Amino acid sequence: RPLGIPTIRDRVYQSVVKNALEPQWEVRLEASSYGFRPKRSTHDAISNLFNKLNTNSKKKWVFEGDFLGCFDHLNHHWIVEKTSMFPGNTLIKRWLKMGYMEQGTLHNTMEGSPQGSVASPLLANIALDGMEKEIGIVYRKTYKSGAGYKIDPKCKMGRVAYADDFVIVTETKEQAESMYQKLTPYLQKRGIRLSADKTRITHIESGF
Repeated sequence: RPLGIPTIRDRVYQSVVKNALEPQWEVRLEASSYGFRPKRSTHDAISNLFNKLNTNSKKKWVFEGDFLGCFDHLNHHWIVEKTSMFPGNTLIKRWLKMGYMEQGTLHNTMEGSPQGSVASPLLANIALDGMEKEIGIVYRKTYKSGAGYKIDPKCKMGRVAYADDFVIVTETKEQAESMYQKLTPYLQKRGIRLSADKTRITHIESGF
């Protein structure tokens, strides 16, 4: 799905929908996800990953992944289902299915979210949400004032994601290798797959 350039009118509508939908999802999106989110940056993602791989951590195996053509292949039905309670859901459906013009010819779009759209990064985050639950990362309440939740000490893995790039850290090689199988249902629901040349498992010899 090529780059989509919306008209000014479409950009205004998309901005309105984004401003209304984003606060609703910001309280639901996973804390370890950083791409295209307010008050979050690549530096925050790096800091989180640094803490997960520091000298005192037992998590020395890294599963690094990237989704192949993520924006191109996101499942429309999945996005529409996740935003079904939002009043602007009809507009979202129309944006996903609106097609694109190339050399005077209209092409239908049966999958993917238009790159260049104001709302697309948020829709992608909504579609990609849920990886931690799928691979078995569990949180527990800390019962400390303002502390919220943290990963259960019994959980032997952690994740950091930025848009369609992510890193999963584990304590053993076997746990890292099992991510291929654990991610299968997650990928199938969203209509995406891993990029073979950008997915790898590595071992951190020492902390930093």
